[in-house]
Amino acid sequence: MTPSRLRFLPLAAAAAFTAASCGAPTSSTAKYECSNTATGNGLPTIADTAGIFSINGGPPSGPSGVNTCTPAPVIAQPSALFDFVVDVEGTEAWVLPPKAVSSANSAGWRATTGAYDSITAAPTSGYNDSLPLPIAPGSVFFIQALKPGCALLSYQSQRYIYSKFIIDSIHYYPYNAVTAPAGLTVYYRMVVDPICGYTSLKPGIPTS
Repeated sequence: MTPSRLRFLPLAAAAAFTAASCGAPTSSTAKYECSNTATGNGLPTIADTAGIFSINGGPPSGPSGVNTCTPAPVIAQPSALFDFVVDVEGTEAWVLPPKAVSSANSAGWRATTGAYDSITAAPTSGYNDSLPLPIAPGSVFFIQALKPGCALLSYQSQRYIYSKFIIDSIHYYPYNAVTAPAGLTVYYRMVVDPICGYTSLKPGIPTS
């Protein structure tokens, strides 16, 4: 089964993020901004753990997307600059790039069979910006995201932010605000390199 093209819905803002894999996710305020300087202003790679709701069936004010630049779970609206959303239907789940949801934003995914903890750099090609990626607990993938702060740099290779993800758990049961507030959620871990064009996913300040 493949999810149908989703209708974009403008949604209201949500509260500040508090990470808890046993509870319902909420949106985040920005932690960092991506950098377009050669040194990255000394920004280290960022590791985060969070969760988001399915774009179909989740609460209208709940985050269903991820902005890798900050990084943050966000409500899937253009101003949030989301790089993917998740969809959970029955016993299946997918990551959907922005073009599969709306015309806003530009990002793509690339699946890998590599062990999440051993991945130290992101590839720079082979990303899919249009089709859904089926996911399950343990799925590992990269995200290549075009960001406004990077988009005007001279070379195409400098214009992207790279990150890696692993899916920790998926709650397939239906969302209910009272009895199942964590229904239709996907929990993940990630590492992002916040410097435009850099691909290193090692801890610390990247050099490439």
